Amino acid sequence: EEQAIVKQAADIIKKAIAIPCTACHYCTDGCPMQICIPEYFSIYNTLHQFTQAGMLRILAVEGAKTYFDTNVSDHHHFFVEGENQVIDIPDGSAMVGHLPPVPEGMEIVNVDIIIRLRKKRG
Repeated sequence: EEQAIVKQAADIIKKAIAIPCTACHYCTDGCPMQICIPEYFSIYNTLHQFTQAGMLRILAVEGAKTYFDTNVSDHHHFFVEGENQVIDIPDGSAMVGHLPPVPEGMEIVNVDIIIRLRKKRG
């Protein structure tokens, strides 16, 4: 019974790993930029494991860039363009007035508001 629980835990951990890496550093030996690829994979995998566990929230703000938010409560954000800064909007100060009908068989999971800002010109 104990071995079955350990195997089940190992299976859960393996499924949570986004980029499998043994940290052998084979990939870094010939890297002209001397990038520690296994360490970056480890950070990436850990962030995604924390997200799956509900400890972080992914913010898709701009293109392929991903931000991780430690505040997992329902709240919205300002994004400062040119500075790549994400700022929490205080609870209740941004509200959605009307949402479109949801397609049949679907439900709304979350609504994210991201208000883009830039410094005033001139």
